[in-house]
Amino acid sequence: MRRRKSKPGGISGVIVILIGIFCLVWSYLSNVRYDDMGETMNECTLEIQASINDVRIHEVSGDDSDDEPEEEYEFFFTYEVDGKEYSGSGRDIYAHKIGDTYRILCNPDDPNEWITPAYANDRDYKLSNVPVFGVIGIGCIGLGVVIMIVKAVRRDRSQYKRR
Repeated sequence: MRRRKSKPGGISGVIVILIGIFCLVWSYLSNVRYDDMGETMNECTLEIQASINDVRIHEVSGDDSDDEPEEEYEFFFTYEVDGKEYSGSGRDIYAHKIGDTYRILCNPDDPNEWITPAYANDRDYKLSNVPVFGVIGIGCIGLGVVIMIVKAVRRDRSQYKRR
């Protein structure tokens, strides 16, 4: 009787381990990205009402080629800190009008550096998901190893029973 070569646990264990590795890499890269922005976020503490002085509309294509183009608004604003005027721009899916005010947070030591409060809230939400992906990654790697071990043990037992 010809003996088959033993595979270390099958493709399913390897796939689960690869998913785990992907989750760990995703978690790490997200953490690095948000750590870089964290310093800027901590420094931007001065709340300013900026005045929108120009708005441009851009058509952005959707995810599918059948989707109609969506409008995205690019707006330009000015704001004043300690009697000195600064400017900035942003993009949004919501319409802004010339003369509207736009709330920003700027760095009091370097008023050219600013963020939007919406970005700050979005960053906090995304940052809270970073550890979740790390835990999922570790869990998937552990599950993949268990799958491979169980399959190897079952295969060995079935080979002994045939003898």
